Amino acid sequence: MIKTERKHFTNCLAVDSDGCVFDSMRVKQESCFIPRLIETWNFRNWKAAVTDEALHLNLYSDYRGENRFVILLKLFETLRKDTRLAGSPIAALDLQPLRKWVRSGDGLSIDSLEKALEANEAPILREALRWTLAVNRDIAALPPSRPFPNSVDALRAAGDHCEIRVVSSANRRALEREWSEAGLLGMVHSLNGQEQGRKEDMLRKAAGAYSPDRVLMIGDAPADRRAAEAAGVHFYLIRAGREQEDWEYLHRYLVPLLVAGKGLDALVQA
Repeated sequence: MIKTERKHFTNCLAVDSDGCVFDSMRVKQESCFIPRLIETWNFRNWKAAVTDEALHLNLYSDYRGENRFVILLKLFETLRKDTRLAGSPIAALDLQPLRKWVRSGDGLSIDSLEKALEANEAPILREALRWTLAVNRDIAALPPSRPFPNSVDALRAAGDHCEIRVVSSANRRALEREWSEAGLLGMVHSLNGQEQGRKEDMLRKAAGAYSPDRVLMIGDAPADRRAAEAAGVHFYLIRAGREQEDWEYLHRYLVPLLVAGKGLDALVQA
């Protein structure tokens, strides 16, 4: 159960979920997102090339941490330039309806996609809906995700002195399941997923409640940093491959500054 009590917090920690608190990004890509993409758009004969490009975009590029539909569009645009996909269905896809919706500024959630389909029953939008629903079913069937070492201790210690808000591009149902199965749901005050819009919108809302200098975004991706910069709030990076080290630093050195009442300016400058 999510925390319901509200202390008089003066700071807010906004934290991403996949790849930041939970070691789950690669397994979700390899077991859910990519296989369903290959199935939905009939890329079976080009599986190796599609998998390479999708893993790079989702895990190692500036698109890491972005909304799944933003990455989907970028992946299609990238695959069109990949000579390994000669003769594949990629050239025949009409990407414009997807491009128009992704760039519309809408929430880029299932609800938003369904509304876009009501206005334009384009095949690419219908297929994107089928893909994302299948991905969500596959993710729900995965074993529970494991949090990175030191992340739980850091969040638990910080939660006594500031509000913890999950800010993620995943859907809320997946977030509830992931945090609940890990026994961590009780340490957060709110779960904010793709239904609440872009990460920067969620962070602006937090900044409105606390003021920007009192909000810290903890994330693992360039997209998280960009969202924090757009909202004018602080940012702390959990580096891929060095998650345990970065969470330990946050726990041992930065959280005590909050406990001492130093505030987030001192925390980020430490």
